[in-house]
Parts: sequence; C-alpha cells; structure tokens
Amino acid sequence: METTAEMRWFWNSPSTPELERWFFGGAFPPGGGRTREDRYLIDLGQAELGIKSRGKTSGGEIKGLVHRIPEPVAIKNIPGHPQIWSKWTSKAIALDSMPTLLLKKKRLIRRFQIGDATVREIALGENESPLASESESSKEGCTLELTEISFQSSATPWWTLGFEASGTLPSIEKNLRRTVIHVAEDGIPLPADAIELSYPEWIDLIERSL
Repeated sequence: METTAEMRWFWNSPSTPELERWFFGGAFPPGGGRTREDRYLIDLGQAELGIKSRGKTSGGEIKGLVHRIPEPVAIKNIPGHPQIWSKWTSKAIALDSMPTLLLKKKRLIRRFQIGDATVREIALGENESPLASESESSKEGCTLELTEISFQSSATPWWTLGFEASGTLPSIEKNLRRTVIHVAEDGIPLPADAIELSYPEWIDLIERSL
C-alpha cells in the first residue's frame, strides 16, 4: 500500500503555453513525455474510489480517498485543498467486462526530494525515474505532473496539473505544502477555467456530460 497527499486541477484546452513555460522553468527539464493508455472504471456518483488498469501492466490499481484536509494551501493564486489517498495494486483485477473510459496520456514529471531543511529538484529520464547520476535514497518527496489527456469523445484534449507527495503518513501533508511553497512563490499560471478535482470526480464529470 502507498499513501500520498495530493492536489489536482483539470481543464479543457488545445494548448497551455504559459503554464508549459512555467513548468519547464525548473532546475532540470521534466522527465517523462512518453504516451501511455490507462483504462478507468466508470462508476457514476463515485468520488472516493478509483480503479484503473495502467498502460500494458496486467491487473489493476485501486485508489481510495482517506481524508480531505480542511486547511487549504493558500499560496497566492492556488486555493488548493489537499487530500490523502491510498493505493493498492492487484494482478487479479480485470476491467475487460466493465464499463470503462480509455484515456491516452502524455505525462511530464518534475520530482522534488525533501530533506529536513531543503527541497531539492532532481533530474528524471523519459521513464520518469531518477537519472543514474541522482541518488534518491529518501522516500520523502513530491512529484509535480503536467499531463495532456485525450479520449475518443473529446474534440480537444484535457489537461491536468497535480501534486503528489510521498513519505510517511505523518509527513506527507507537510511534504506537499513545502513543495507547493518551493515552486509557487510567483504563482502558478493555471488557466482560468481550471477546476480542482480528483480523477474519480473528473471521470464522473466527463461521463455525465456525454
């Protein structure tokens, strides 16, 4: 089981040039950039549980909401509301006969390693893992993700920007807040129509609008 502290926004746009310039303004070029297909279970009205099959990996992934943190992250133009999620994987889960939404994703990732007094960005490769020159021994950290999402019924792609902090249960909320402060001193140029949602909430929104 993996437990994380997260915040995420979605919007529908053919491009996001201002945000992309900001995202590429870190200490290293973002990692990732490859395209993969994930299949999500459609479960209308469900905002606390997400089930998906990831890329070509067998089995499935279950992600459940544990807690909504009442204190927002008030960093200039980011009224973020952190959530605690837990994740489990199982090779016995199959979505083949279930109603699903197939998403094609192109993810860019920045990764931050968090120490007692520092937040340090590390270099990542196309596989989203630290480069050989990096030693990420600590599990205390946070990823910042910018992903372009396309699916069959959408004329223009959707985008999502998400923070996902890892570490121990007592530390993950602090890791999330420290990373947001580290990267957002000048504000993050989110599009005006960006909506703060989790993946289950967004999928519910998409399916109800079809």
